Amino acid sequence: MFWSCIANGESVLTPDNSTVQHTFNSSYDLLTTTFDRKFAVLAKKTPDGMAVKVLIGNLSLEITPTNTELN
Repeated sequence: MFWSCIANGESVLTPDNSTVQHTFNSSYDLLTTTFDRKFAVLAKKTPDGMAVKVLIGNLSLEITPTNTELN
């Protein structure tokens, strides 16, 4: 089941329990997040297939059919 993200961002917690707001330039659907908000997994349909974004603390990993990017 997909839950729509509000706007183009999602917040997660860092190991020291600070909140980090990740923003992106296109809308993703929230697939899952942990109760303690330590990570979130989001996805969206693309012309080439499916793009997945994993947010863990300050890190953002985006995986698409043609590219993988770690920020």
